[in-house]
Amino acid sequence: MSATTWTRSTSLPTLTMWVDDEGAIANNPVENAFAALLIYRYAIPNQPYFGNAVFTGGTDEEGETLGLTKDQILELIDHVLKIHAIAEQSDL
Repeated sequence: MSATTWTRSTSLPTLTMWVDDEGAIANNPVENAFAALLIYRYAIPNQPYFGNAVFTGGTDEEGETLGLTKDQILELIDHVLKIHAIAEQSDL
């Protein structure tokens, strides 16, 4: 069993997106446009993203990763649903 190594990809004061280190070098890498659309809500993506993406809160004064607040979770879910609705409409 192989372990996944996560790299901090985009870090904002209150939100961090982590991506799979090996996502771009997988046998069949597929760009994670969905992750790019999610982070675009908060910042302009500075690179293509591959593999899985995980969102956490920002960091504390010591640089430790924080969890998401309830409001952040609800905001991310809302944004996911909006992206999904737009994608479904474009398939019509």
